[in-house]
Amino acid sequence: MLRSMVKIMLLTTLTAGLSLPAGAQSAAPDDNAGLNLPPRLGISVVYYNQDQKYDISSLSFEFPGIEPSEVNGLDVDNSTQTVHAQIDYWVLPFLDIFGFLGTIDGYTDVNLSTLELGLPIPLDHVKINYDGTVYGLGFTLAGGWDRYFSSLTYEYTSTDLDVSTTDIKAWVTTLKLGLTFEKGAVWVGTMYQSVDETDTGVFTIPYVGEIPFEARLEARNPWNALLGASLGMGTHWVGTVEIGAIGRTHILASLAYRF
Repeated sequence: MLRSMVKIMLLTTLTAGLSLPAGAQSAAPDDNAGLNLPPRLGISVVYYNQDQKYDISSLSFEFPGIEPSEVNGLDVDNSTQTVHAQIDYWVLPFLDIFGFLGTIDGYTDVNLSTLELGLPIPLDHVKINYDGTVYGLGFTLAGGWDRYFSSLTYEYTSTDLDVSTTDIKAWVTTLKLGLTFEKGAVWVGTMYQSVDETDTGVFTIPYVGEIPFEARLEARNPWNALLGASLGMGTHWVGTVEIGAIGRTHILASLAYRF
């Protein structure tokens, strides 16, 4: 019974951005149990792009007649894309651990045009562009029965950016429910992101001069829905595509080699 459960769980699990199709075979099958288990080690290349709204959780600056609390309703847009390499390993039939390293570039745009300051020239946008290194680690808990599976993934992401005045960290939790086929799987789910971005810098106001500021930003909609699919190509290759919407949009594409 235990060995049968191990087989079911391994054949129906998904990692964050990697999937194990039901037809995957192991390079080292368990001859005693008569099982062909999926390869435990995977290396992948992942592309991820997302767009979302931010809220200003705290802001400090000095401008006569304006309190920082008056700008909490400003429109803040964020767009980010990453390309990273990821390695994962199934330590237990239900536990996968992974780490990743890659590049990130994006921008955060704050719309100041809605502020009423009584100036002869309206304010424009403050746009902070950045790029650099992204890295992180996490784990996936997974299980299933027959052709159905569920997985819960937690990951921590940090950045090392070329803009020393910007710092971004994120804690991400993803829940997936899906169905496996002979060579792949489909799933629906939800993703929660706790994003912490801190920006410091200077923006220029006509007729006033330079205004130093420090802003801490967080995701306006931490939840979004997702839909994905994976396809096994031969014994070792796995391709994955995932899209997200409702609250935040994202696109993920990955190609993995398992051995």
